[in-house]
Amino acid sequence: MTLETSIMLCSHHTADDGWDYISAHPQPFIWSDDEDPVATWNRQLGEILGAVNDEAIPGKEDSQQLSFRDRTVEVRWEYNRDDRFRLLHALARVARPEADLRLCRGSTHSSDVAFLAMPSADWNSLESQLGRDTVGLHFLSMDSSFDAFMEAAFAMPDGPPGGLAPDLTDWDGGASYQPDKLDYQIVSDGPGQPRLEVLHALVRKYLEAGTVTVTFWQTPSKQYVDRDDLVEHIASRLGATQIRVANSACTGFLVIEENGVAAGWRTDGWQPAVEASAPASAKWWQFWRRRA
Repeated sequence: MTLETSIMLCSHHTADDGWDYISAHPQPFIWSDDEDPVATWNRQLGEILGAVNDEAIPGKEDSQQLSFRDRTVEVRWEYNRDDRFRLLHALARVARPEADLRLCRGSTHSSDVAFLAMPSADWNSLESQLGRDTVGLHFLSMDSSFDAFMEAAFAMPDGPPGGLAPDLTDWDGGASYQPDKLDYQIVSDGPGQPRLEVLHALVRKYLEAGTVTVTFWQTPSKQYVDRDDLVEHIASRLGATQIRVANSACTGFLVIEENGVAAGWRTDGWQPAVEASAPASAKWWQFWRRRA
């Protein structure tokens, strides 16, 4: 089943194209938010390769030990969101060379990231059939250090100003969109859970009254709405796709990313007559690439 899954993902033109398949078929994967990924691993591969044991270390409350066959790997907790990746990285280490656990690149935009575990023989077969470059486009091995893996997994994509891929900058404000210089705020906690007051505040802060232009990711058509009607106009699309908004002069912009965070900016120094109040924000690229 997992080999078939890997072949299906590699049949997509880009890693991002495979996300629909991943989200529609979650069972073969080990997810970063899995409460017990070791147990999931054992259900998937335990009968074939043997079980991975997950044990506490006496006297070390901040550590955990994984053992497989004649190998052991210690996991040291930092008590933050990245601990889930530390455990998966350790699981991949202790399982090699008999098996490998690799990150599915098409899931890194999600707060719950997918990984695929297979015997090494299956990974080798996949690379022989499709080529290492094709497999590497869709799957990232964790054979490097943890820090190097995290940097490779969640690095900014290559592209125009701001480090963005071309399909994220092909709109009126795209050339001036620089995520690493912006203040992001959460405007949606998931489908049907918008933070409308936060979004209203951002709209008032970066867009003056009048008509604004709205476009959506990979949708060439433009929509023209009054600024004061904007939030209601786009509320149902929050969290579904990237939403881009520009004022009529193309000097004020607002972008709402698919994972529910938004930021605005001006290119002309304009300030609202009354500063809109808004909650604390984070000037941090990883904030929207991988929400904690």
